[in-house]
Amino acid sequence: MRRLWVIGALLVLVGAPPSVAQQSVIKVGVVVDVTGGASSLGVPERNTVLLYQDELGEVPGPNGPVRVEYVATDGESDPTKAVIAAKRLIDEDRVVAVVCCTTSPASLAVIQTLQTNRVPNVSLAAAVTIIEPVDQRRWIFKTPQTDALMADAIVNHMKSTGVKTMGYIGFNDAYGEGWLNEIKRATQAAGIKITAEEKYNSADPSVTGQVLKFMASNPDAVLIAGAGTPAACPCTRATAWPTRPSWIWVGQAWTERYCHRARSSSPSCCRIPTSRNLPYSATSNAMRAGTGKVPATPSAATPWTRCSS
Repeated sequence: MRRLWVIGALLVLVGAPPSVAQQSVIKVGVVVDVTGGASSLGVPERNTVLLYQDELGEVPGPNGPVRVEYVATDGESDPTKAVIAAKRLIDEDRVVAVVCCTTSPASLAVIQTLQTNRVPNVSLAAAVTIIEPVDQRRWIFKTPQTDALMADAIVNHMKSTGVKTMGYIGFNDAYGEGWLNEIKRATQAAGIKITAEEKYNSADPSVTGQVLKFMASNPDAVLIAGAGTPAACPCTRATAWPTRPSWIWVGQAWTERYCHRARSSSPSCCRIPTSRNLPYSATSNAMRAGTGKVPATPSAATPWTRCSS
């Protein structure tokens, strides 16, 4: 909650012009995916804003406290609709800053609109391309760790456990493309060979065809580059795979609904990287595998958490 308060304060006092910061009431727009494929992420995001509206609704101003109104709208898990929502917040609601969006494709789609209008934005998505190149993203910020950072942590741990080959399956969108680029970079440096690459749409009801294709290459490990509940789709086919890989890694899928879906069909197949195993220093070599129930918060998680019942 403190992090959200800091985000609100920074958006108001740093992002907004002095004339705006001096107003007694200002508006901050929030575009998150309450419906659609990313709703398992977007609903908690929306609920957090509503839950802490009172506590997040006031920040210090140069002439006394400033009341902040959070105007939340649904991006519907659609980048085009996220852009429309962001434009409406800027043009009609006159917001001074935006928190958008739940997913990487939507976060990338709104950049031009926000940059053109000089409206600061805090993205809730992972792709490093949301904030880089920095000189072209002056008004864009993000809170989660990047896909580049997570790719390094995952590949370092694969290497430490003796993985030599890896199969990849991920979303067929900007999020999946970003993950594929970063995992190729990391595996090449680590000497791990990618034996197959497969993609699927987050709305696909089945990925059996893709799973059979890349499992035919008999990889030591598998990376599922997905977000939210749809990331569990390949995991649900794990029991039908002709050979079981040593590990199955999931890029960014930390939700209770994801873990429920994954463990209902393959209780111990999926491992999720959490905050304490991301390599901010040389201590990344001390990462270890962990098991356990889904913790109340990611900060309470073991470094590598299984979706086990």
